[in-house]
Amino acid sequence: MTDAEGSLLSARQIRRVGFVSPAWPPGSLSNGIVTYVANIRLGLTALGVGSGVVANQIALPSHSTEESDVVDASHCHPPLRLRLLWKAGERLGGMSTLDRRLGAAVGAALRISHARAPLDLFEMEESFGGARFAKGAILRPMIVRLHGPWCLVSPALGRPDDPRTFQRRVESEGRAILAADAVSSPSRHALQQVRAHYGFPLAQAEVIPNPIAIQPESLRWRYEESDKKTVLFVGRFDRLKGADVVLGAFARLVREIPDARLVFVGPDRGLSDDAGKTWSFDEYTRAHLSGEVVSRITMLGERPSSEIAELRRRSFVTIIASRFETFSMTAVEALSYGCPLVAPSAAAIVEIVEHGRNGLLFGSADVEDAARQLVRLFREPELAQNLAAAGAEDATRRFAPEVVARQMLSFYERVRARWFTGRRTD
Repeated sequence: MTDAEGSLLSARQIRRVGFVSPAWPPGSLSNGIVTYVANIRLGLTALGVGSGVVANQIALPSHSTEESDVVDASHCHPPLRLRLLWKAGERLGGMSTLDRRLGAAVGAALRISHARAPLDLFEMEESFGGARFAKGAILRPMIVRLHGPWCLVSPALGRPDDPRTFQRRVESEGRAILAADAVSSPSRHALQQVRAHYGFPLAQAEVIPNPIAIQPESLRWRYEESDKKTVLFVGRFDRLKGADVVLGAFARLVREIPDARLVFVGPDRGLSDDAGKTWSFDEYTRAHLSGEVVSRITMLGERPSSEIAELRRRSFVTIIASRFETFSMTAVEALSYGCPLVAPSAAAIVEIVEHGRNGLLFGSADVEDAARQLVRLFREPELAQNLAAAGAEDATRRFAPEVVARQMLSFYERVRARWFTGRRTD
């Protein structure tokens, strides 16, 4: 092997990866990015690759001193003079200071993490565009992962921002995506939509799914142990997650299965309807559902992951109804528990759920169709069991942390090799 070949081989060996997470530790905040970071780290660790976390928020104060590979970015404030300059620019009609503050804090935290143990590259989300200002904090490649581009998420929420605010955030995120050395997306749909919205070719982009912790068979859903009358929904009460579709479908289910019950797990963020009115959970159910249907709904609010796991095993069927998902961790989590699943044929969900094989699909936001699929499972328990078994198998085969980490590591190695080659030719 020549010295040049040895140098290139060394450049391609990924030893430690940096991840930027909205919060830490896992389980302290219900957030898909936190879950993703925790699971991909598990997979990389199994492959002998180290990692560090830069957290924008340490949810448990004592935790910041418990892991030497975690850096709290909220303590890394940019100099006062810069903050004043940014604020003045914002008042004059420039970009918001949020993306600059986020990027500067993450950049400072990355330098700390890199000093503790060298990083070979780092990865962060596109949100608010802070990645553009974090790039260059350490002399390593930056990957932007498409977790929830605002150009796609905001319209699905049904609560459009002030046009100027919306445009600022979308433009800032676009600059961050364009500044990345490479882009990864958890779904083909999200990547295609981002390319179409911005007109970016994103030639260095790849689709790699989010990983999910795989449950041992002893902890999975079993038909004989489930409550044959309970439907479970895990998600926010808002328009994006389709809470109105879930409630409407359940009301129709009760006509066919009068003793059915719905367990609703998630925070009440308010649901905006087509007329622009925002409803709380209690307001919405009282106004749109009969008293008999409301009496069969249990709203639990946010619950720890351990309790949600038990609810998954205990319930007969899980429903999701999102109008848009970049991926859908909720769908994959249901599969990992081997739960019978009813889901919308929306966005990236069709890349996870195949109708009639590992779940049942209904037309996006189609309340009647959602109810039909629920009734079908209640009346065909053998189908429910077959779907559950196929879902658990798919989760293990496609989304296990080590499976996804192998794909991601191969991607990282290609990104870093191109980055080194580009630096040598500059």
